[in-house]
Amino acid sequence: SEEERGTHVFNSEVLDIFMDRPEQYTLLVKTGNDLYHVKTNVVINAAGLGSAKLSQDMFRQVSSTHPDLPQYNTHFVKGDYFSYESKPNLVNRLLYPVPDKQVTSLGIHLTIDMNGGIRFGPDVEYLGSDFSQIRYNVDEDKRDVFYNAIQKYIPNGFIEPHLLKPAYAGIRPKLQGPGEPFRDFIIHEESDKNLKGFISLVGIESPGLTSCMAIANRVAKMIGSKRRYDFK
Repeated sequence: SEEERGTHVFNSEVLDIFMDRPEQYTLLVKTGNDLYHVKTNVVINAAGLGSAKLSQDMFRQVSSTHPDLPQYNTHFVKGDYFSYESKPNLVNRLLYPVPDKQVTSLGIHLTIDMNGGIRFGPDVEYLGSDFSQIRYNVDEDKRDVFYNAIQKYIPNGFIEPHLLKPAYAGIRPKLQGPGEPFRDFIIHEESDKNLKGFISLVGIESPGLTSCMAIANRVAKMIGSKRRYDFK
């Protein structure tokens, strides 16, 4: 983005977005103790866990003329990981179970860190849709749940349960609730809601990293850019 004269502003929070007039937005941004107003004709909402809320806040501004607007609701889903205290390089490839029918996740799979160590995860724990419900502690009582899941695709005796240790957790935003069928990412330019130039990227969980260049190219086309983004 620096090649395109872009500026990165880290450790900043978008407190609010206003549509001043069609294709003209003002963002209220907090950086440290300072507040700034940023004006733009394009907003790409890629706010991760907060993207659904930002889009819904914008929808409310045009709700009088568009009363049947859809709801972008995400569910915060915690995924815990357990490390396995074994010799490095015990396994040399990733191992995955067969996904569940609703493709809630890829299941508790085996991953390898940069030092050749083994980790298992993530599991799926729905926390709700409120930021106050987010937590990152790893429950040690889940060890048996992890061990039983691992046994479905790794032969008995290869993994010893007492060597599974709580590692870390992450939160991903899922569009489908518990028991609901799989829903793909929302990547949408909101002109149909009288919000031309406002682009929502909602429910982008971990596969979004793998497909980030494809997402960037799709969004670039939405805003009329001819620039293509590729891995270098």
